[in-house]
Amino acid sequence: VPTGISDEPVLDTFTILTTEACKQIEWLHHRMPVCIWSVELAKKWLENPSPQLHKEIDMAAIRKSEGFAWHAVTTDMSTVKFRGKEAIEPVKGPTSV
Repeated sequence: VPTGISDEPVLDTFTILTTEACKQIEWLHHRMPVCIWSVELAKKWLENPSPQLHKEIDMAAIRKSEGFAWHAVTTDMSTVKFRGKEAIEPVKGPTSV
């Protein structure tokens, strides 16, 4: 995004779209990232986002929820300052919540 500032002419930015959690994730949180599995929907969103298209993407994300997997992680993840490789390593813990 152009900033209009000569020292910092471009601002790198991104947006995370969220939707209602799918059944596999709702035990953990009521929201989840939107994963646009369809290249066609992704192109439509980038070219002309609209409230109707947002609803269509939401419904597609909720319907296609396979591919999500999770495992217990260190409780250090609850700390905003946590930065460690342990973030992606499974820990022994309960097999269900």
